Amino acid sequence: MIRSLSGVVESARDGALWIDVNGFGLEVFASRTVLEQAEEGHPLRLLAQLILTDSGPSLYGFGGEEERRLFQELIQVKNIGGRMAMALLRVFSVAELVAAIRAQDVASLGRAPGVGAKRAERICFELRPKLDRLFGTAAGETGPLEAGVESLADALEGLGFSRSTARSALEEARRSLEGEEPAEEDLLRLALARLQKR
Repeated sequence: MIRSLSGVVESARDGALWIDVNGFGLEVFASRTVLEQAEEGHPLRLLAQLILTDSGPSLYGFGGEEERRLFQELIQVKNIGGRMAMALLRVFSVAELVAAIRAQDVASLGRAPGVGAKRAERICFELRPKLDRLFGTAAGETGPLEAGVESLADALEGLGFSRSTARSALEEARRSLEGEEPAEEDLLRLALARLQKR
């Protein structure tokens, strides 16, 4: 079983990396986290999973254990294969994807190539009950936000961000200020800065 690999990135295109691993050129379908880290001509280490199907083997790469665990759960959902699960991890971070599933945000999930509304509903139906056991609250939302922060989520939604993405950015901003009591405008500014980097 392949669990990780290290090599030099030869190229990156269409969501996949070509990595030279001791003279072997491997094609790796990668998550957003991995693609953001990859630089042509530079070494890269990532977690990996090999999947064998009737059409042949495919290798998938992840930036951390939570990504790989979520990928493994996604491919257990009916009609969600490795390529589609990875498409979700290219559109969303783990925190965003967990938040979207918890919120049953079918519209956001359907943005991933090939997913659509029916598959998004299926993902929510099958994975939502498992999320607390799999990830606790660290990977996604910690529960309902305070009323003031919910109003900030409303404001971000008004700017065109999905509800789950807005809530995720606000949670990240709040965690970055752990131990402090930020003013709402500071929290909004930090959340917007995170959203603009995505």
